[in-house]
Amino acid sequence: MTNILDRDGLYKELQRRILDHEFQPGEVLPIRKLARELGVSTTPVREALLRLEGEFLVDRSPNSSARVAEITYKDIRDIVEVRVSLGWQCGMLAAMRITEPEKNACREILGELMNATDFKQVMQADIRLTEALYAATRNALLQRFYLLIRYQASHLYDLIEDKESWRRRVGEEWSVILDAIFSGDKELSARLLQDHVQRFAGEMGKTLQLPSY
Repeated sequence: MTNILDRDGLYKELQRRILDHEFQPGEVLPIRKLARELGVSTTPVREALLRLEGEFLVDRSPNSSARVAEITYKDIRDIVEVRVSLGWQCGMLAAMRITEPEKNACREILGELMNATDFKQVMQADIRLTEALYAATRNALLQRFYLLIRYQASHLYDLIEDKESWRRRVGEEWSVILDAIFSGDKELSARLLQDHVQRFAGEMGKTLQLPSY
């Protein structure tokens, strides 16, 4: 990258690389190297890493070195529990507040999901639909909760045992969820979205022996 980024642009670029798994859990983030690559001094890089630490995306040590946050079994269990709980509220509020432009954006992502031919494409579409619904809630705190767990949650897809079966099924699940949300059925939307998260947790449970939810 040759363009010099402002502080906010730098932060968003590093955040994107972590969320898109360009940096892996536990990977060292060399401050001087990143500064050279991104065309900035080390000071804004340190500031960006401090912000990312506040989002649980980066771990910094007393000697100022930084690593991408690692993910433990407890992290996974905690994330699953939170996502199951948040799913209900997200479904309720999205059904009440989603706008027509947001519906159209969801339809577009759903079309991409239905036409996806590999697991990574389906995973990315699944994440984008989830993000779109959290944005549609118009609840800043709920959106922030999701952002705080999105990085860890995105790595959970690797734990799905039968990826092909999940890939075939997830599009149908989202189609039903979106129909309920677009119709404004709050209770059904909440139940379907929570069920979707619970089935996702069930897929991981086969690998990790997580409790059922």
